[in-house]
Amino acid sequence: MNDFNQLLDDCPFCGGRPYIFGDEDCGYGVCCYDCNTLKGSGPFGINDFDTPEAAVRAWNRRSDMSEVGEINRILSDCYTTLCDYYDTTNNRVTKILELIEKSRETNGRKIILHVFSECCELFAKREDNNHFIHEALERIRAWRVRHDTE
Repeated sequence: MNDFNQLLDDCPFCGGRPYIFGDEDCGYGVCCYDCNTLKGSGPFGINDFDTPEAAVRAWNRRSDMSEVGEINRILSDCYTTLCDYYDTTNNRVTKILELIEKSRETNGRKIILHVFSECCELFAKREDNNHFIHEALERIRAWRVRHDTE
């Protein structure tokens, strides 16, 4: 089964390495070592795929999920940056943190774009040239350029 593990794309949610699990009797599925995202794990220990090849194809077919993973990483960077380098009792910062939580729950594109706009504006005003804030700002800007949302 190790040969099939080499064929799996990285996890779209965290970028971690996935692995195939299961056997001929119960079927096969794929799980990420780092975040435990599952594909093909059914109820009662019966997995969705009859062969490891089918599990690999299903896992690798999720091209649209890579954007979700990228967005979640950017949102996490924004959240961490706000908590580490800003006053979390500030009303604006608190509102952005709440929007990040809401965007994670709903995956709503409108909310995510609003969070990115708010973070860009707040991070760009920072005058101390903090490396971590600058990196978070650049990640947001790069994503917005690639997705034509500026």
